[in-house]
Amino acid sequence: QKSQHDKRKHTKSTIALCLVMLTNSCLQISVFPYSGYMAIHLIPNANEENTGRYAGLIASFYMTGRIFSSFLWGRVADAYGRTFVMIISSALCAIFSILFGLSTSFTSALVFRFLCGVSSGTMGPVKTSVSELSKGNQDLENKTMSLVIGMWGWGFLIFPALSGALAEPV
Repeated sequence: QKSQHDKRKHTKSTIALCLVMLTNSCLQISVFPYSGYMAIHLIPNANEENTGRYAGLIASFYMTGRIFSSFLWGRVADAYGRTFVMIISSALCAIFSILFGLSTSFTSALVFRFLCGVSSGTMGPVKTSVSELSKGNQDLENKTMSLVIGMWGWGFLIFPALSGALAEPV
């Protein structure tokens, strides 16, 4: 009876961790197909010939934000718990992603993209949660880690295609 309960709990937790990783990869990669269009829209006198560097800035500001906050998120997770960090980080990323999408200037787009990166603190807690869920069962940990981290790769496959299709829908 307890074994069945543990199995269900592990499955539900694994699904939740997979969704967190999938969402995290979406935040990072989905901007690539439309960042050039966004730069043209937000920057006066920008055109297809000079928009590459601006598109690169939009894309890179997310990771720049992550550089500054990774260790801090780890400390917050140790102090307040991994679930807390995953919830708060995901909520903040959602807010900053919406604000990024609603940006009316290139500067505000960069600021919100940076803040989304700063808010992205789920990678470490997700990996640690996989280890904790496995309770020392190395085979289970390997399988679960492969599945959860694999969601990151699936996100890199799915979201650029989806956002590219939605960038110019008509």
